[in-house]
Amino acid sequence: MKMSAAVIILLALIATGDSLKCYEGCFSYEAGGVSSDAVTACDSSKEVDCETDEVCSTLKISFDVLVVGSAVMKTHSCGTKGADADAACTAAESDTLTRVLLSGATGDLTCEISTCETELCNSGFTARVSVLVLAAAVVFYGLF
Repeated sequence: MKMSAAVIILLALIATGDSLKCYEGCFSYEAGGVSSDAVTACDSSKEVDCETDEVCSTLKISFDVLVVGSAVMKTHSCGTKGADADAACTAAESDTLTRVLLSGATGDLTCEISTCETELCNSGFTARVSVLVLAAAVVFYGLF
């Protein structure tokens, strides 16, 4: 009985250890070297568990604004490695907030996607692994 309970607990721990925590739904905007506070900041309320095999992703859109010069907008989310930056840029342009921020853009947009595979790199994966190791140790020591 103890052994089957331990196996079930370990399988549950392993299953929850695959997802990566990333920021999603937060933005940063800088124009003419000045950051804007009027956008949604990345904080604990914007942390999400991504799907299995997803990574943390940041879409960086660079463009020129007539009055202030260059501007950069970054959006953070879960994503896939090797995502097409142009397709992501096109999709971002359909977002209402993005359209407002890009309303003063002149010329072409330059889009880049960067990905990372550690928690909140777009920070708790280490903590999650530690919790998993601790839970596994408690289960095993409880059995023997």
